[in-house]
Amino acid sequence: MTAPLLLLGCGYTLTRFAVAEARAGREVLATTRDAARRAVLEGAGVRVVSLDDALSRAAGAHVVDSVPPDAG
Repeated sequence: MTAPLLLLGCGYTLTRFAVAEARAGREVLATTRDAARRAVLEGAGVRVVSLDDALSRAAGAHVVDSVPPDAG
């Protein structure tokens, strides 16, 4: 069984990766602040969750962190 994929900070690249993996049958959880990306992700079967929820599910998952740093 393949470990779930947890993608933190789905921008352009991770959104494409998430959609491809979800369509291939993999369990994918993702975070994003962009409403349009959220719709694309959910339409492909990706479960979009809050950052806190995502971090609580990290054990045993393959995690990709692409959250940009704060401006400060």
